[in-house]
Amino acid sequence: MVFASMARDVARALVPVACAGCGARDVRLCEECAAPWWEDPQRCEADAPRLAREERVALPVWTVVPLEGVAHRAISEWKDRARRDLDPFFCAAIGRAAQALPRVAGDVAVVPCPSRPRSVRRRGTDLPLLLASAVRRSLAAGAIAASLEPVLSIRAGDSRRASSARRWETTSIALKRRPAAPTALLVDDVVTTGATLARASDALEAAGIAVVAALTLAAAQPPGVRRPAGLGWESGRREVGHLLGRGGGASGA
Repeated sequence: MVFASMARDVARALVPVACAGCGARDVRLCEECAAPWWEDPQRCEADAPRLAREERVALPVWTVVPLEGVAHRAISEWKDRARRDLDPFFCAAIGRAAQALPRVAGDVAVVPCPSRPRSVRRRGTDLPLLLASAVRRSLAAGAIAASLEPVLSIRAGDSRRASSARRWETTSIALKRRPAAPTALLVDDVVTTGATLARASDALEAAGIAVVAALTLAAAQPPGVRRPAGLGWESGRREVGHLLGRGGGASGA
């Protein structure tokens, strides 16, 4: 115990721990910066223009927090500064959100949006796959037959430097194999324009897989938009329930 405490103190002296949201010392994420991640997930597909399709209902997308303020800084630390100490926190956050989604009837494939190999190497892990694993565990704990299905691949390229229009045109996602379950829940870390989710959904649906929803940690919002937590929850339950051929019911924790 003493040795472990000394080792922790030495590690902090070499690489001080700081809150990923506000920079407070000696804490991974302070209580104030962590608080938004405990809220119920909210609907966000209306703010992702690439999810809007002619003569098609937009894919229902839930997110844990808006991508702004301290939440944005925490996500940036996690993604761009390789804060692997935040992995358990964000996995727990998206796991709680998964428990609040409308209950899925029958088997469901939890499908992570694909990461570019270069991003995985730079970050030291596949973030959407990490989150999807947490979602699968959470659904399984709620007695939902869920399987983790990393079945998608993405064409190489760095979408962050491209305009949203160019990103939409050049994003190419393919199905490596057909998941065993007939129903899919997509999982990603952040949704901005919705281009990745749209392409991923297209690839699955072309193989006859019903994509009923997507879940992300954070969602970018148009300037000036502030949505209360839980917006669209009741309508979301009806929409997903209709897609599944049954009434939507919230799953228990």
